[in-house]
Amino acid sequence: MSKRLRMRSDEGFSMILVLGIGLVLTAFAFLAAAGGITSMQDSARHVVFAQNLDVAEAGVDQVTARLQKTNGTYSYCPPTTNVPVCDVPTAVQVSGFASKAAERAWAKATLTQLAADNPSLLVKASGGQFLAIRPAGLQTVYSMSWVPNFAQAQRQRLMKSEYIFSTYQPTNAILTNGNIECCSSYNVGLAANMPAGTALGIHTNGSLTGVPGAASTGPAPVISASASGTCTSPCVSSAPVQTVPEIDPRAVYNSESPKYTANWYDLCPDGKPHQPNTASGAVPCTGAIYPGYTSGAFRGWTRSDVTTNTWTNSGGNYPGIYYVYRGNIDLNNVTLTGAMTMITEATNNRGCAKTNGYQQYKKVDWLSGGFIPGLMVVSGSYWYQNTQTHMGSGAILAQGYVEQQTSSSPGVTGLLIAENLCPGEINRLQGSILFFSGAVDLPISPLVRSTLELELN
Repeated sequence: MSKRLRMRSDEGFSMILVLGIGLVLTAFAFLAAAGGITSMQDSARHVVFAQNLDVAEAGVDQVTARLQKTNGTYSYCPPTTNVPVCDVPTAVQVSGFASKAAERAWAKATLTQLAADNPSLLVKASGGQFLAIRPAGLQTVYSMSWVPNFAQAQRQRLMKSEYIFSTYQPTNAILTNGNIECCSSYNVGLAANMPAGTALGIHTNGSLTGVPGAASTGPAPVISASASGTCTSPCVSSAPVQTVPEIDPRAVYNSESPKYTANWYDLCPDGKPHQPNTASGAVPCTGAIYPGYTSGAFRGWTRSDVTTNTWTNSGGNYPGIYYVYRGNIDLNNVTLTGAMTMITEATNNRGCAKTNGYQQYKKVDWLSGGFIPGLMVVSGSYWYQNTQTHMGSGAILAQGYVEQQTSSSPGVTGLLIAENLCPGEINRLQGSILFFSGAVDLPISPLVRSTLELELN
């Protein structure tokens, strides 16, 4: 009898144990399920959060791209109910907002009002809508996003991006996109203003035939080419591609003519000198004819060929910046004593093929260098030097190719950059000397660089 009771007692204990374990497992299952739901909710919130940021960043990217395209002249502040609400007071342009809270409140209210008053301003992106502005007088982009859209916003984010424009600082004595044919009696050295030991870089993103020699000053050139095959020792072949800046005369016109208005001269297809038009996005030669000019030479310049709009100079001391619009410069047997920067824009600027825009120099002594510091030549096509020409000091920049076909010539003090925009353009160098001088930032191909990007929420 007692044995039977003990068995029943054991059976009851076992049942209690099984039930207890079942309850524990059930509790774990509920906890796991709850944790999974919470994890899924957190994941969904994270996805929405990231989506919000991505949409807001798309607005920053859009305005930054437009700034880059217009060399910083672009500003976007659309009117709402006929009032430009995103204009900021002069005090804010000079000193900024009084506090981060004041800036956040202004930007949020402005963008919300713009979107509410005119929904057509909203830009659709993957996952939501955004609206971005760049108020005049500020180097700041504000962008606000709404997910899934402005009308049914579940989440919104406000971003601020501050930026600067950085100029181009040369690091090579010679830099080209196209092939270089070189180098009978061609030498490279350091200019007197460069620190001893400065590297003499010569690089082409194409191939290099021949090797430049070392002039009496400075170290041996460091030579590299990105294409293999015709680059011979000591040139390093199959080197990484280096970025060649975009050579755009019009971009230089837009950025620099307002700074040098009193010393800027447009040489135009009508055969007359015009004052620069410094309005945003203005076309060269649309400014007024220089006061008092009627006909004949102007500061040593005359138009030698009406059909091609080619200009020549008789030499002398006429410092300034000379911009030949849709034409050429062709100088022969002259001495220039004043600091000058010469720029030519081709009719087919930034396009191929070229019918004009070149610059040619033969038996020219250019003694004082560029009027814009460090910048002598910006050619909308090719640059060609021949027969005992001496140019110094400053950068020679060509949208096309560069060519030196000289003998016994002191050559150039500065640097050479050839964008080689059009197919098949070859750079040829022989019989001259290049003394590298690259200590100045050049006002070409300015890049928008973000200095600060953060949320204002």
